[in-house]
Amino acid sequence: MVQDRKIDKCEAICIALCESPGLSQAEMCQATNLRPPYISRALHNGWLDDVGVPVIDDGKQKRWFLLEKNIPTVSKFLVRGMGLEALDSPPVEFSAPGYCAITGEPISAGYRAMDIVPASSGEFLDMLNGNINGCLSEATAIAFKNTWNLGNRLIFEDGTHYHPLIDRTAAREKKRACWSDLVRHIWPSRINQRVLIIITTNCKKGVWHKARIGTLGNRTAVYLHDSKLVGVSESLWIDWERLLSALDFIETIYTAGFSRRGITNSILSETKAISALGLRQAIEWETVLRSMRDTIEFKAAVIIAQKTEGKDEGETE
Repeated sequence: MVQDRKIDKCEAICIALCESPGLSQAEMCQATNLRPPYISRALHNGWLDDVGVPVIDDGKQKRWFLLEKNIPTVSKFLVRGMGLEALDSPPVEFSAPGYCAITGEPISAGYRAMDIVPASSGEFLDMLNGNINGCLSEATAIAFKNTWNLGNRLIFEDGTHYHPLIDRTAAREKKRACWSDLVRHIWPSRINQRVLIIITTNCKKGVWHKARIGTLGNRTAVYLHDSKLVGVSESLWIDWERLLSALDFIETIYTAGFSRRGITNSILSETKAISALGLRQAIEWETVLRSMRDTIEFKAAVIIAQKTEGKDEGETE
């Protein structure tokens, strides 16, 4: 029985690393709902080796990968999805295997980080995990050269790429997808597919290197950055069906005249909308909102919510 539980825990960790390569131990806890001691034993006490699932770390035991030939990373998704061009100079072969200072993946060729990332770059030490003398994979170096426009992306492993906007009107004008429509458009036809998702209300803020590859389903990795409304900048593990349910409910309230700020804090403070709707209905909605506000799905839904009139399907670029 103990051996069965051990195998079950190892299987959960294996699935998490397969769906989202490069997880830290803390992120594995979030992705599997396992307590830290079990994660630590699996990684450091040979549990995974015992069940035939070898893993490799980034040299500092901060990020972990299944031992596979072509490890999918955020950088590779960006390069393929956006069709980013190679750098002028080819990557250099290393005398000994190393690790990408940003993604943590094992690499045998690449570029010196100092040759790609200037010291003037924002969050320099954070981006390189303090490894300023480290190296970058070819895909990471290419992605970094395009950091001026890597916010708000949804890219599947097959290369399907969306560059959405939060505001539906602006999305229509620029012939791009709107997040509210897009999250519905891909479900459930894309379920169980690997995907990179970055949602941000400030595209000038470089957060792509903190994102994770996820799998569309009940534990989808979404990097959400918003400093004003919900105050979050991290990878969230989102249940997609719950996200869509929360979005439907929030958009009903938003369309009724309540503000995003009110929905986030309390709609009972917005007297103008209440007078048009009726106090009873406002109290009923607020009761439901109180049970939703602490969920991660609420945080994403309230950021991308749009008023429902004139709603259209998601569009590719």
